[in-house]
Amino acid sequence: MDRARTTLVDGALAASPVAVIYFSGWAYITSYIGQFGIDATQIDIALPVVLVYSFIPLKSICTITIVAIMLLLMSMPYILENNKIVRDVNFKWIALICYMITTALAIILLFAIKASANAAAHAMADQVWAGNKAQSEVPLRETLNGILPYRMYQSCQNGGRLRQIIGLRDQLFLLCRSQYDPCNRGILFSVSSRGHILYFAPKVRRDINEHEICNH
Repeated sequence: MDRARTTLVDGALAASPVAVIYFSGWAYITSYIGQFGIDATQIDIALPVVLVYSFIPLKSICTITIVAIMLLLMSMPYILENNKIVRDVNFKWIALICYMITTALAIILLFAIKASANAAAHAMADQVWAGNKAQSEVPLRETLNGILPYRMYQSCQNGGRLRQIIGLRDQLFLLCRSQYDPCNRGILFSVSSRGHILYFAPKVRRDINEHEICNH
């Protein structure tokens, strides 16, 4: 029973970093595309994409500090047990206390990652609205998209107002910044890998009434 329990605990500890990294990437992506009204449950986000974006929330000072404290607490019982100076100490109780504090910090870590992801996603979305994100040139197939969306897309492309939001395996999300109010209004285009417009919709910057991101 003890051996099975030890194996289970070791497996959980080994899987925890992977789970935290995945949660970090998913929290950032969902928050970022949510700024443009894109539902993450309706798109296919590959695992490598999630892992790449995971380091954005993980590199925050708060997250790094919590992880460092957790690692210190996890290693504390072993350090004290191997220290010959420390004697007459019940290491089981120390290990239990460290485990309880580490568990509490793990929960706090998830909230810290989520908060960091939201802040980073909000800042990146502002970069898109401000026109600082990469300008994308994606050729389309006019015949399957109808005249109106093609003309709208072509006008955005000719005016240099298309900015990439995120590129996925089968589709690319682009923001066409408005010609008259580019930092606050625009049109969202979802373009397939074959050059077809899947859908388009007018968008308004979520916090338009809270703060300005451009000097008009």
